[in-house]
Amino acid sequence: MTDVYDHLFAAYREQADLPDEARIDWLRRDRWVSLPQAEAALGRLEDLLTYPQRGRMPCLLLFGSTGMGKSEILNRFAELAPVHYSDTDSR
Repeated sequence: MTDVYDHLFAAYREQADLPDEARIDWLRRDRWVSLPQAEAALGRLEDLLTYPQRGRMPCLLLFGSTGMGKSEILNRFAELAPVHYSDTDSR
């Protein structure tokens, strides 16, 4: 016997049985799609975060057309590496 939802990614099959309103709400939520380019950018950002402080720090420029995921990469990085604020001067 074949499952009606065999064509769907296994992790998402249970959402297919939700009522319409819940399914539509689930579909409209943001999702992280782990593409190699995005993972590479996250890796570079992590490297920059852990880089030892010095006078001339390296930087990273993310560029691309509208809708390519630049902001999403930065949002994902902010989730993975939350900022820890310290009110003491660390110099």
